[in-house]
Amino acid sequence: MPEYSDDDAKWHVDLISWLKDGIIGTADVALKFAEIVLEYTQGKAELEKQRPLTAFDQGDTWRIQGSWNANGNEAFGGPWRMICRKRDAQILDIGMPAVAGLSSEATHRIEEAKRLTRERDAPKRDGK
Repeated sequence: MPEYSDDDAKWHVDLISWLKDGIIGTADVALKFAEIVLEYTQGKAELEKQRPLTAFDQGDTWRIQGSWNANGNEAFGGPWRMICRKRDAQILDIGMPAVAGLSSEATHRIEEAKRLTRERDAPKRDGK
């Protein structure tokens, strides 16, 4: 069995207290970690495009999201996102949603269907 000194025990206690909230214990650390992962997986240009990143506390995980195309106005691409566990920094989900634009004809058909549905569901007047 290995022997431990008082210094080893103190170091162990200090490490436990430093990491009591996990390796990714704060939003600032989550954002820095996400920037490293985003730049490593997608490149510096994508990191710059996705800034600013935002971290959302989800209990035992962080959800970090980029800001590019968050409103879905651009076709084919959206905000980069990552979910990582606070305790050990394990990445549970990572990627970018695909945002597909609709053709003008498809948009017109959807608007026409909405109009017909509103007309059908509108209250009838004069007993009709």
